[in-house]
Amino acid sequence: MGKNAWITPDGSVTVSTKPWLQQRVEGHLPELTGHLRRWANHHTPEGAPRKPDLLPGATLRTTAEWVATTLAWAEATGCQEAEPDVIVHQGTRLDTKLWVVRLTNPSRRRLAVVGVNHQLPAVYGDSCTSVMDWFDISVDIFCGNGHGWTWRHGRELLTADLSFTTITRVFGQHSDTPFTPCPTCPPKVAGRAITCGCDGTPWIRCPTCGNRCDIERSVL
Repeated sequence: MGKNAWITPDGSVTVSTKPWLQQRVEGHLPELTGHLRRWANHHTPEGAPRKPDLLPGATLRTTAEWVATTLAWAEATGCQEAEPDVIVHQGTRLDTKLWVVRLTNPSRRRLAVVGVNHQLPAVYGDSCTSVMDWFDISVDIFCGNGHGWTWRHGRELLTADLSFTTITRVFGQHSDTPFTPCPTCPPKVAGRAITCGCDGTPWIRCPTCGNRCDIERSVL
């Protein structure tokens, strides 16, 4: 499989969050990150000042609280919310839970405040040319003989010449499309899977030449 995307044993695609995020931001902004975290320690998610004896530490906030806090911080610092302002990836192809608040600061610089899992959020410059880039977790399917497609989401597939098609049209209409068991592994014996020596993960078999396909995160 690819370096930044892989097929899991249960027959699904996973994409590494770090390189996916690096494609969409143009550098960490430590001063703004520090300001947001300090502000969060002294304000409620609604933006009201906290009483000194109720300071819980920003690490205790849930995703919903951090998103609300970030929006309140944006208002307090004169930032404008983008449309849409909040994007959450949970249960998608990314290997982490991730949320993004998109903003424009008073000097018109586009910002992305990003939280990954339970880590403290960080502020970056937003380098996406389209908001749809923040939703896109496409992967490329390709074999060693040069056949390839881009699997965007659901059943949507792009051919090498950027024509639209579907997974079922290219890889067949069955419940696990585009995945298939390894063609050389023997069948299960008494409910026990026996492998031919491969890693045991499902295959994507090239419909053109029959070779095993690799996958990799698509590049914007």
